[in-house]
Amino acid sequence: MPQLVVMARVRPMSAAEREQGDLACFAADGTSVNALDDNGSVKSKFPLDDLFWMNQQSQAEVYARSGALATEAVMRGLDACVFAYGQTGSGKTHTMMGTQDDPGILPRAIMDIFDQIARESANAKVFEVDASFFEVYNEQVRDLLSDSSKDAAPKIRRHPTRGVFVEGLRRETVSSSEQALALIDQGMKDRAMSSTLANARSSRSHAVFNISITCTDGRKGTRRNSSAYLIDLAGSERVRQTGATGTQLEEAKNINQSLFSLRRVLDQLAANAEAKKRGQKPGLVPYRDSVLTHVLSDSLGGKSYCLMLAMLSPHSSNYDDSISTLKYAARARQIVLSPKVNEQQSSAALQKAMQAEIDDLRRQLTVTASRSEFDSEDIEMEISIRQDEVERIKHTDTNLDRLMAEFREREQRMNDELAAVEREKREMKVQLTA
Repeated sequence: MPQLVVMARVRPMSAAEREQGDLACFAADGTSVNALDDNGSVKSKFPLDDLFWMNQQSQAEVYARSGALATEAVMRGLDACVFAYGQTGSGKTHTMMGTQDDPGILPRAIMDIFDQIARESANAKVFEVDASFFEVYNEQVRDLLSDSSKDAAPKIRRHPTRGVFVEGLRRETVSSSEQALALIDQGMKDRAMSSTLANARSSRSHAVFNISITCTDGRKGTRRNSSAYLIDLAGSERVRQTGATGTQLEEAKNINQSLFSLRRVLDQLAANAEAKKRGQKPGLVPYRDSVLTHVLSDSLGGKSYCLMLAMLSPHSSNYDDSISTLKYAARARQIVLSPKVNEQQSSAALQKAMQAEIDDLRRQLTVTASRSEFDSEDIEMEISIRQDEVERIKHTDTNLDRLMAEFREREQRMNDELAAVEREKREMKVQLTA
């Protein structure tokens, strides 16, 4: 079974760190990171799927060995998730977003996807692409593409076939990498950022870019739906290092709590993988403990190709945070995934394919009518069978639309009832503590 892929990137020391004069407390060992003691001896070893060390690899090489794997999965019809995890100032935004002159994983993935679409469109394939961009700020979803503060707050929902999604987000249809990259630029301008003692440009939210691709193959009569989440997480913070007060302190609390929930989810998923090996019952995964883990529950829960980039600082002043990141990276490698290609015979594509067969049979009928009455009767029968099948599919589609509408109504009622129960629980808790 495939496992969650875990890689690490160790940034070079900053000028301030070099001035402190402390030696690096980590060393590269193939694709493993060795933690060193004060004498430079190996204290512990953390095996990984790949390792990017200091400035030895360019942004392009990092993408080719990491993000490109997720892009390939998405183009094959799999869902995918890529996220960068680590303390504040460890290089997450540089790796995921990069700069205009030296793009990171997200913009390179967008360009790669549209390059592949251009190549595959020549093979009777039609692609539809749309994207959304939001942030999780202080445990609230905020649409980074919405230009109106009056829009209703997005809500997390679960669809019977789409799985977990965020309702109320502005989704933009995009037909080129330029359009998609413009959305990223637009969203990043509105993302919550501020300066702290530990990071001059500190992300105060988790930024989540989602791109969804529908590929209809006219020749096969199939439709593939895939989606990728590319995430720049906010960094964990120690208040004594960042000097956070007021609003920044509240942001730091929410960031740390959200990342703690993510670690709990990773812990439980790893424990469940171990339990399954022993034939034991898996435990409940606490996805609903935070907005971030709720949104990513399908991605983390095994239905997607998932890649974690552990971001590290090599300096001894950040030793404890880097060790913590490596421990969770090692734990995440134990998570077992079971991604599946999201492909089905689409009714529209199937009708199109059958109509093509009918047209071909009619051409054959024209050719054979003058030669063999027996052949003509066979072909006419085949045409009749295909036409009946097309009508059956249309009728099935109508019934499915009706059933789905009824299901959505029931789902909405259940969500409203659940929200009411949770509201009552909060009110009771307030009364009990008053």
